[in-house]
Amino acid sequence: MGRHSSLRRKHSYLCNHAPRFICIYAPRFICIYAPGPRIRTNAFGRFVGEKRWRLAQAIFDRYHGGAIFFGRAQALLRALVPALAGMNRVPYPTFLKWNVAGAIVFSTIVVLLGYEFAQQLTTLERYLRYWAVIALVIFVAVILFLKRKLEHLLEN
Repeated sequence: MGRHSSLRRKHSYLCNHAPRFICIYAPRFICIYAPGPRIRTNAFGRFVGEKRWRLAQAIFDRYHGGAIFFGRAQALLRALVPALAGMNRVPYPTFLKWNVAGAIVFSTIVVLLGYEFAQQLTTLERYLRYWAVIALVIFVAVILFLKRKLEHLLEN
């Protein structure tokens, strides 16, 4: 009796989670990771642009698994890391390990920061009423400065 109930639980688990894997992760593997070596030269690769590919490749060459992990936190890399991993023939289990770890860590951080921000919103509104505009202007200026510096670095 115990053995059959254990098998039923495993069957139930597989029936509940296998469709999620098949519907979410398999298409990503088939569409992005697997054709990695050819993706840079197809229409998607041309749409991304050579400068972005060089930036992503330089980051990937320098940090390997860390690029996959931290790529989950940055929008450009989040889109390009699976293709770069395929282009560099990273074994899929290695890619999956780093990708899942990054997804868990960064999604948890975003949720916790969002929750804490919502809890402190009234206090922040009182103190940052006018400073928020100044901080936003400084933030945008820093981002533009870093973008120009990175583009200059890539051109050289």
